[in-house]
Parts: sequence; structure tokens; C-alpha cells
Amino acid sequence: MHLQDVEKISRARSLTASGEGRRKRELASVTMRELASAIGVDAATLSRWETGTTSPRGAAAIRWLDALRVLEVGGPR
Repeated sequence: MHLQDVEKISRARSLTASGEGRRKRELASVTMRELASAIGVDAATLSRWETGTTSPRGAAAIRWLDALRVLEVGGPR
């Protein structure tokens, strides 16, 4: 794991704690099930992240953060 990966995981955890991750997903009109499928986690897992019950870890956290960044800019052009 690289330092950049650790920074992404930390950022992903900050987004769960603040509720910002859920807000970004909802603003992009993407369902929890759609996003969970896209990043390879169960919808229940994503729900726990978005409610702050648990925090994303490892590669899944990085995929989630990358997906949120795509949603934030309106997707690839």
C-alpha cells in the first residue's frame, strides 16, 4: 500500500463521519444499490458507511472515494 492510498482511506473515512459521502451520492441521483454494485460491496455495507456505523477499509474505501469523485464532477466526459 502506498502513502497515497492511506491518504485516500483517511479521506473516505472523513466523508463517512461527516455524512458528506451520502450527500454526494444523493446529489448525483445514484442509488445506494447502484453505487455498492459499482464498487464491489454489498448495499448493506455501503449503508453502514453512510450512516457512520462502520468506516470503509482498504481497497473498498479507495474505490468508494474514487466513485464519489466521479459523481462529484458529473462522471467521465
